[in-house]
Amino acid sequence: MKERIINKIKREFGIFRQQISIPEYIFWWVCRGIMIYTVVTTYINPSSGHFDLQMRANTIFLFILPYLHILPRKFTFLARLHYRAQTIVCFMVICTSFLGNFVDVYGMWEYYDTFIHFVAGVICVPVGYYLLEAFSKEGEKHSTLSKTVAGFGLSCFATLFWECYEFTFDWIMGSTTQGWSDTPPAELIERFPTDPGRYPLFDTMSDEIAGFLGAFITSLIARCVLEYIEHKRSKASAPEITVTR
Repeated sequence: MKERIINKIKREFGIFRQQISIPEYIFWWVCRGIMIYTVVTTYINPSSGHFDLQMRANTIFLFILPYLHILPRKFTFLARLHYRAQTIVCFMVICTSFLGNFVDVYGMWEYYDTFIHFVAGVICVPVGYYLLEAFSKEGEKHSTLSKTVAGFGLSCFATLFWECYEFTFDWIMGSTTQGWSDTPPAELIERFPTDPGRYPLFDTMSDEIAGFLGAFITSLIARCVLEYIEHKRSKASAPEITVTR
């Protein structure tokens, strides 16, 4: 049993070294350090109970996610998830919890939330690739179309899931993460005049559309890049034909 555990750790460390660069690993710890500082600061001087709770949960998640790889790869798809998914999670936590809530960029720039949803739509596309690989058998190959559909689908699902989460969180905690109590910017109302009763839809739908556009544009670009890489590989592996006279 002890030998199996040691071999498991050695194997995971080897996979970790293949999938993650040293700068990325340093980035993990920088993000963790920033979030620990954020949690300690908000614990000493509480700002908003709802946001403080989210920050603490996100900080714990940054430490838990890598240890899922210790679970048996044969039975748990999360153990087979690419280590780079952690880099993406760290980036999003810093953009939302630290910059958005703690630094209050959400309050400083009214379009920051929409911008973050677009960025999330972009970076969730590769997460879809990683999930496709995690659900597949070891060594199984996938077409560029399968990868594109998986990336686009996961990114759109992430946008939908987040809006459902915000709605549920607001309902239970009495918060306003969806901006249902806010009035949209004047220029937005002027461009899209509507009944004031529909103002809450501005936040939800603008986030959904931003996430969709990010996923759509990135999926198209990624599809072209993957097709180009696949073409180069097939061309390089094709045997040369010599004509003799």
